[in-house]
Amino acid sequence: MTHTPHAPAAPDVLTLGETMMALRGGGPLKLGGTMDVSIAGAESNVAIGLSRLGHAVRWAGAVGDDEAGELVLRTLRAEGVDVGAATRDPSAPTG
Repeated sequence: MTHTPHAPAAPDVLTLGETMMALRGGGPLKLGGTMDVSIAGAESNVAIGLSRLGHAVRWAGAVGDDEAGELVLRTLRAEGVDVGAATRDPSAPTG
């Protein structure tokens, strides 16, 4: 089954909350293990899941004006989640 993101519309669901960076180690760091970077957070996980099921979903939250914040927004958009209600805070880092 192929997921096709849909254009933002009036949402069926609005999720509110913090989306954070997730770092997953691929072995002990002291031995040169790698780190995979992704996003995590209940609200964004629900938003992505509902979008994949065909619902129009909007996520509202704040991210820092940093690379981590851009990753959060880019990942949610790529999953078909409307991030038009999200804000960027230049004075605070993304979680």
